[in-house]
Amino acid sequence: MAKKKKEIEQLMMDGVPAPKVSSVPEEQTEEPKEVVDENQITLDDYLGESILEKETVDSLMKEAVETEKKSKKKKNIITNVIFFAINIILMIFIVKNLLDSTHGTNFGDVAKAQGTRMWWIAGAFALLVLYFICETLLFYFLIKKTTGKRKLFLSYRLASVGKYYDCVTPTQLGGQPSQIIRLTRSGMGAGLSTSIPIIKLIVYNFVYTALAIFLYFFAVPLIPTSGSLQTFLMAFIKIVGAIGLIVTIIFTLIYFIIGNGKLIGRSFIQWLVRLGYKLHIVKDYRKTFERILTQVQEYQASIKYLNKNKGTLFLTIFLCIVECLAFAIIPFCIMMAFSSVGFVTPTEALYAILITMSEYYLCLLVSTCLPLPGGTGSTEVCFIFLFAIGSYSIGDNIVWALIFFRLITYYVVVAHGFVHIILENIFKLVKSKKNKLPKEAKTL
Repeated sequence: MAKKKKEIEQLMMDGVPAPKVSSVPEEQTEEPKEVVDENQITLDDYLGESILEKETVDSLMKEAVETEKKSKKKKNIITNVIFFAINIILMIFIVKNLLDSTHGTNFGDVAKAQGTRMWWIAGAFALLVLYFICETLLFYFLIKKTTGKRKLFLSYRLASVGKYYDCVTPTQLGGQPSQIIRLTRSGMGAGLSTSIPIIKLIVYNFVYTALAIFLYFFAVPLIPTSGSLQTFLMAFIKIVGAIGLIVTIIFTLIYFIIGNGKLIGRSFIQWLVRLGYKLHIVKDYRKTFERILTQVQEYQASIKYLNKNKGTLFLTIFLCIVECLAFAIIPFCIMMAFSSVGFVTPTEALYAILITMSEYYLCLLVSTCLPLPGGTGSTEVCFIFLFAIGSYSIGDNIVWALIFFRLITYYVVVAHGFVHIILENIFKLVKSKKNKLPKEAKTL
């Protein structure tokens, strides 16, 4: 009871009614016993101590289950379909207008004119494969490190399904809950199922932010422009990209601050939620505070775990760097396939890779300001502008470059994850029918 009263006091503020407290004496209350299936793996079995506290794990599991249920609701399925349809319609609209400007030139003519340069498209697909290999190895390594078990196919499923939900949900919020649910269904305990995606997410966000900062300040200024109109549009895109970068940095700094001090983290969250409540942004102060505090606790516990396991941290950072670079170099391959750019020295090629990476990350930062699935609209417009100017211009082939760019970086990823989800449902249906057969046989 003392602990409960203390929590209530921490949640008290002017204008917020206190929740009712049970009058049952402390000695009569009993803690519910945790029921753990014998096939489940608990944190204590492998780590000696929990990465996350039990309350945090329970809250995360509840949130993941609720998110999974919501994603299966007819309303949410329709919403995702609408967002995806908007993406396709917008893509068709842009491509149609670009095709009109090519005066009837078809892809066969372009491929014939480009000749062996079209092999760069195979290189772009190879980089996408490398990206999924790194994502798979991240989960494989974390599962192996924490359980001692080798789960390569499960890791592959986590990578593909997680990326699918990131692509079809606004602000990429669907990937982590889907991974937690699948880890739990595989027989792992709730502690590991929640902590593994969190650790991966923490490291990836830091690597992504560091790479974005480097490219924006050191490579984006090198993007060439000619004429007053191009200069004006480039300045506008840089401003919007700077806003996206600031948002990314702010969130990363907040995570870093709250992840390295329990007192600071709790106080900051309490102040933030209180401010939102007073501005009428937050409707339920207490529920919002508890939900965000759970995320703070998971972040702090994961940071603590990484600090204690340097080998895990360094390998995870390395795989995240390769993963980010692999995806960011895809636009360079697209540029090489559809342009006439050539290089005399390896230094020139590396410089071109740096410029195209900065252009791609600028597209990502701009899309951060528009939290729509897959960066709908902003990514296409930025790509058309950035890759149609300067020394590495794709020129009249920009329409085909855009098609392959979005195909490889978005549509193939979505289709790949969707196939996994369909196969999961088929296997689940077959398994449930097999389990029913013995019962039906007994009744006969």
